[in-house]
Amino acid sequence: MGATTITDTVATFSNFGTCVDIFAPGVDITSTWYTSDTDTQILSGTSMATPHVTGVVARMLQMNPNLAPITTADSITYSGTPAKLNTDSSSPNLLLYSVLQQGTPDSVTTTGTSTGTPAAGGAPPECAQAPCTSASGTLSGTDSFQDYPFTTQQGGQLNAWLQGPATPMVDFDLIIYNYDFSTSQWSAIISSTSVRSNEHISYSGLAGTYLWRVYSHDGSGSYTLTMQNPS
Repeated sequence: MGATTITDTVATFSNFGTCVDIFAPGVDITSTWYTSDTDTQILSGTSMATPHVTGVVARMLQMNPNLAPITTADSITYSGTPAKLNTDSSSPNLLLYSVLQQGTPDSVTTTGTSTGTPAAGGAPPECAQAPCTSASGTLSGTDSFQDYPFTTQQGGQLNAWLQGPATPMVDFDLIIYNYDFSTSQWSAIISSTSVRSNEHISYSGLAGTYLWRVYSHDGSGSYTLTMQNPS
């Protein structure tokens, strides 16, 4: 872990070299302090940069508790913003970036659609061929959404099955996004947008960082998302 200043400059005290995986803000950070339960202190150090990273990890695990440690670590480094720091050649020029989103999107634009057979209870048969992970959540209302990021180093067939409320007035959609490191932006690739809440996407993807988004087109309720993400 390396530390940076508010101007994205590597701190003079920072770790450097091949032992560093990523940099994060670590100078003049407001932190808690030992003198009372409410006191704060302005501190600097890699000990201030580290909580920024662990905070992003905590959010990732909140959204997807089944993330493996190696996948979590890869997602942190894969999603870091490159070429923003004055690092020496032995250090990775990566600045921590939280790619997670939870709330109301500005827009949903896709380059294609998939309306494959939705999950109808139980594990999809494809999960017998390759491991699947499941996550459950609740959307609070129209335009709310929940993201599930992941990184694949090899690429391959990406599958996800969404089971939402059976209520006719509720319509949940499923979208897969890819992170473009050249523009530091997410791009929607495929969406499954039937008029109900059971959706399925199967997409052949290259190595990279992706996220599944469960999106409420209309209504609220609970859902289960089953994901088959190649390593």
